[in-house]
Amino acid sequence: MTIKNIGLLSTMTLAVIGGMYSTPTLAVIQGVDVAPMDASYMVHLHENQCTGALIAPRTVLTAAHCVNSKSVGSEVFLLRSVNADGDDEGTRVKVINKYKPTHLYIIDGKTDPKRFDDIAILELESMPEGASWLPISHQEIPLGAEVYTMGYGHGKRLKKMPVPATIVAKEASEAYHTEARMVYCPNSKYFSTQYISDKYEADEDAVCDWLEQRLEKERDEGIYFPREFSITIKNPALPESHPKRVVNKHGTVVSKYSAEHGDSGGPLIFNDVIYGVTSSVTFTDYSTNMATYYAGFMRPGMLTWIDDTIAKIEHSPIDIR
Repeated sequence: MTIKNIGLLSTMTLAVIGGMYSTPTLAVIQGVDVAPMDASYMVHLHENQCTGALIAPRTVLTAAHCVNSKSVGSEVFLLRSVNADGDDEGTRVKVINKYKPTHLYIIDGKTDPKRFDDIAILELESMPEGASWLPISHQEIPLGAEVYTMGYGHGKRLKKMPVPATIVAKEASEAYHTEARMVYCPNSKYFSTQYISDKYEADEDAVCDWLEQRLEKERDEGIYFPREFSITIKNPALPESHPKRVVNKHGTVVSKYSAEHGDSGGPLIFNDVIYGVTSSVTFTDYSTNMATYYAGFMRPGMLTWIDDTIAKIEHSPIDIR
């Protein structure tokens, strides 16, 4: 399918819905089903429409925006997925405590958006039989690493990308995100082709002026804006054989495999080790979302906090990778 222009309305819709673009990310768009036992470390935070992962027997790593005042006492699901063969509801487990690294980003009683990482931990009452866990990495993920986004989305189906996404930015995540946000505005002072060479349809100047203002506000005040310790993946384009593939007049495939609302908090896994947490996306028109942003662990003090929290919950040392 070929389209001539995404146009004013679509771009406005993307920007308005995603103006706080970092609304919780969604199950994987165009993803494939994953059997529970093939990812027995995955956790469904169904009450908050989020995803998480076990990083120790009773310790769930997820996104901070997935954890709130009602989290303690709620129930999460492990070993859960729904597919064409029927329902596998999995096992309900009670959440008995929650943890956030507030000492790293709350300064004089206020949240410093440039120090915030979208990371939280939940403590479970027990670990069900058949579940497993993955360790977190104490090393940086390499640029160019191929990874598969995975999550629960709006429903109960655990899905992942059928093809890999690629790590394209770490400390440059803010610059990459800025470039991705302004691909429709070639006359903008923020327009660049340093990271993204694909060509997109130009939007009206009035829309681009508004997008610039939103970008600047989110950059200065937004706590989910990609920062120095974020990790960016480039979402893969749909293949030529896919019925929902969309191509613009420049030949750019604008339809992508992507995270969507409900994938928030899911793990960034490479070589069976977790490097980050799914946090936000470029646009909330997920079918055209070109990048997904993860909260990484490399901020000074973050790994120490995670290790100490695991030790507190599990009453034992943790496996460091």
